[in-house]
Amino acid sequence: MLKEIGENFRFGYYMDSFGFPSYVSELKAIAALDHGHRWEYAVMGGEIRAEGNTNLSAATLINDIRYGHVNHQGWDMPATPQGFFEMDALRAAFGYHFVITDYHQPLRVEPGQPLVLSFKVKNIGSSPFYYRWPVGVYLVDETTREKVFSLQLDQVDIRTWLPGDEWNVKKQAYDKTPKEYPVLASLSLPKTLKPGTYVVTLAVLDPEGGNLPSVRFEIENYWRGGWHPMGRVGVGVNNAHPALDPATFYLDSVDPSVHYILPKSN
Repeated sequence: MLKEIGENFRFGYYMDSFGFPSYVSELKAIAALDHGHRWEYAVMGGEIRAEGNTNLSAATLINDIRYGHVNHQGWDMPATPQGFFEMDALRAAFGYHFVITDYHQPLRVEPGQPLVLSFKVKNIGSSPFYYRWPVGVYLVDETTREKVFSLQLDQVDIRTWLPGDEWNVKKQAYDKTPKEYPVLASLSLPKTLKPGTYVVTLAVLDPEGGNLPSVRFEIENYWRGGWHPMGRVGVGVNNAHPALDPATFYLDSVDPSVHYILPKSN
């Protein structure tokens, strides 16, 4: 039945018995949909079946998450100190985890000239991000945090930043390791841009939530509100100090200032 439904409809799957030994064959059938590619465009998730399962452990669930490219689960673990520790391990395996592995930008650029920057992204999580949300590049006044210039990278489709595949339980790694996805951008700066030193800042924006930052890269360069400051650039001036002070970064994994704005209803 699962095979027949999966071949005729291109939807994801919600399995209600993750971690239960008798459902391993069903998980394998799900992972095999579309020749093993269904997870690349359809959300895979579910919940943990704890009752009657004496072998339930975070390690078992993480293998299920990685193998099935699971985006989310309910019923994480028991509310005990050990359970909370294991929930952190589970959350580290769920969904997407975008790491910027390489980044380059110039020290100086002139007003009216292109600002060329490049970076590489690796998804070390278990699933893609399933919406085409844009990546924005900003020039930010470091003192006031005012955005003096911005541009969206329309050519970048973050849905294609896929994780690895073919989870190997013994190695605790994907046999097909995650790729690095290169991004090259040339931003035409306005001639009227005031000379000065600015911070090049990246953000992934929610187009349905007011174009505000809503997806974080898994890097230390982070300011509250969803912004990723990457380095200083001099516009029409020399830039003697391109590196940012790590003490200005917000390192808490939870940022309550991230929000969205609902569109006005007609």
